[in-house]
Amino acid sequence: MVLTPSPAEPPALPSPLFKLHLSDTKTRRSASLPKVEDTLSARMQLMLYHRLLSNLLASPAESEDALDFQQIWLRMRLDHRRPFSQTFRDTAGLVLLSNDTNGSAIALNCLDDLTEGWRNLVEALHLSGVDDTLTVVYRTQPKKTRWKNKRSHTPSSADLLATETDDIVRAVIASLDDSLAPACDEQMVEEGLKTMLAEVTSADEPTTSIPSPSPGLASGSGDDASLEWAIQQSLLEQVRSRPELKDIVLAGEAETSAPPSPKEKPIEDKERTPEPSESTVIGKKTFQMDEKTLLSYVKSVLDWWYGRRPPKGVDVHLAGRCL
Repeated sequence: MVLTPSPAEPPALPSPLFKLHLSDTKTRRSASLPKVEDTLSARMQLMLYHRLLSNLLASPAESEDALDFQQIWLRMRLDHRRPFSQTFRDTAGLVLLSNDTNGSAIALNCLDDLTEGWRNLVEALHLSGVDDTLTVVYRTQPKKTRWKNKRSHTPSSADLLATETDDIVRAVIASLDDSLAPACDEQMVEEGLKTMLAEVTSADEPTTSIPSPSPGLASGSGDDASLEWAIQQSLLEQVRSRPELKDIVLAGEAETSAPPSPKEKPIEDKERTPEPSESTVIGKKTFQMDEKTLLSYVKSVLDWWYGRRPPKGVDVHLAGRCL
């Protein structure tokens, strides 16, 4: 009789490990990719995400960079064993499936439970970390809202002017210095825009000719005069960049003065619906996580924040960032 050994059990295959890939989306007014020097803030933002998420995913038993939740609770003086309120648990839905074979659920009743639930989730997803290749996707900014009528796809001049006015008001307020912006409101800018458009349409000049700011605005004193002057200067730039505004205003005046056609029924506002705007992908840029660059950048920012270094300006060819 010949005895043959039974075949050995094959070793269990290791579970596959996965990495998270970070991608961010930025919008641009121009349909072109930015220059390298103009991508710094986007790159630093994604690198910070990479650093924070990597620390969250790391196991305390395997990495010194793992986020120490207990140190956070201690620093913030939080009782990590104190139960959450029932209202909070119900609203947040704090129940997480564990990674054991019977699929039992873990109730997350306190900060310690939340920490354990996070570790279980990372283990169950077989995550090995965050991929060092980071991606920024650039898209065009959505087009200005257009109005679509049920009977006609042509928006009225009033609708166009309202849309342009909203855009200009937001742009002017955003352009103001931090010391002036709190004292400014939308009504001030709208009134200034109405006055400027009235001067533009009453002047018998080409549509590209815009009256210069009146020195009379600066005749006041203090912040009021500075604010009025800043608003008018910004309005001037906005109106000059929109030569079609004069035609829109004139068309609106013509529509207002013209008698309604007896054959057409005026279209009510409820019959107009906003037409969805479109945003298209321009392209993408990929780069590698760079710990040394990130640490240098964060240190420079904190040194300025804590008064350890003076502010730094920008090169002349990058002065447009300050506007």
